[in-house]
Amino acid sequence: MKKLIYSSVIAIMTVASVTAVASAAGSSLIGKKVQRVISLAVDGKAIKDAVVIDGVTYAPVRSLSDAAGYALKVEGGSVELTTGTTDVTKENDQAPAIREQIYKLGEQVKWYQIDIKIASEETIPPLEEQLKKEKAYTTDVDAHALIIEGVEKKLKEERARIADLQSKVDAANAEIAKLQEQLK
Repeated sequence: MKKLIYSSVIAIMTVASVTAVASAAGSSLIGKKVQRVISLAVDGKAIKDAVVIDGVTYAPVRSLSDAAGYALKVEGGSVELTTGTTDVTKENDQAPAIREQIYKLGEQVKWYQIDIKIASEETIPPLEEQLKKEKAYTTDVDAHALIIEGVEKKLKEERARIADLQSKVDAANAEIAKLQEQLK
């Protein structure tokens, strides 16, 4: 957004300067009285002053372009300012929102991965151990069959939850990659 504002200010100053130069060719500025001196600043940093003569502001284009990060090219009677990018507004308008999305997705991925790790290391192993013990019992087979069925169901649910979380991680990582491409 700053570059867009700088572009606008510099464009206005350049047009005013070129218009003034063109009109000055017909009527010289020599002997004209400076009505006001205006201080110029870019990002709070003072640069050279501009002057107002006959209601027209004359600014030092080179100082403005250097302070705003533009390349200045003067050929004959024309002044050209270039930024080096083709779409300044896209970078300034969309980049912060894209970076915020990337950050939020990255945070989600971290939480999903923590949840996967806890389930894989702290939930699944005890259930597998319990299942192994229950299957080892030979007495009261019917009672143990119900316990085995319950443990197998819990294991199946946990594994499905882990698979779901992993698919969310993969989807978020794919979205992060797409967003990072937009920043290039």
